[in-house]
Amino acid sequence: MSGTASAPSARGRGVATWALREVVSRAARPIRAVCLDDNAASIATLEKVGAVLERKEDHSGVVVRCYVLGQSSDSGFPNA
Repeated sequence: MSGTASAPSARGRGVATWALREVVSRAARPIRAVCLDDNAASIATLEKVGAVLERKEDHSGVVVRCYVLGQSSDSGFPNA
């Protein structure tokens, strides 16, 4: 499990998109990503690199989006 953050000076410059593409291109298996439903920057970055939204989950009022990257969501990769 890993989290991400970028310095304010790096935001909006494609750094997170580049880094995520690099990770996905080197991954030996699909990657799961979760972000808060109100985190527009993370959602945009994930969707820009082809992440597929599988579901939204509500955790006591905190809604998260669950994505998979590097493989289509209908490939048989487990949802858990």
